[in-house]
Amino acid sequence: MFSILLLKLFLVPCLIYSVTLVGRKWGLGVAGWLSAFPIVSGPILLTITLEQGPAFAATAAEDTLLAVVAILVFSVAYAWAAQRYAMAGAMLCAVAFAVFCVSLSMLLRQQPPVLAFSCAFICALLVQLGMKKMLSMSKTMAASKV
Repeated sequence: MFSILLLKLFLVPCLIYSVTLVGRKWGLGVAGWLSAFPIVSGPILLTITLEQGPAFAATAAEDTLLAVVAILVFSVAYAWAAQRYAMAGAMLCAVAFAVFCVSLSMLLRQQPPVLAFSCAFICALLVQLGMKKMLSMSKTMAASKV
């Protein structure tokens, strides 16, 4: 048990420190890519597996993936709303969309919830891309009228 405690105390901080050193040596882009890996949730899931067993850890890993997708849905919704509203309005839109997606996932819990979140993320991405294209077209049309 003492070895698991040491693992909990030192593994994640060492990994984060390593990413910081990589960022200093090779730049923020490389550090950004490395920080996208599960350097926090991975070791936590490892210690959960060692303490609670593989069945509990499998459920925790599934829920961790759902949380990542929820963050993606929130981020895309915020990016879309931030182009149209002030910060408070954009935050409200993004939180509302994320709550909607979480609620949809809970309603569809019998189905794979990753599917519901993935569909919501893809829809949000398509809306974002469509709005961006429409915005660039309207700017082009406005510039041609001048």
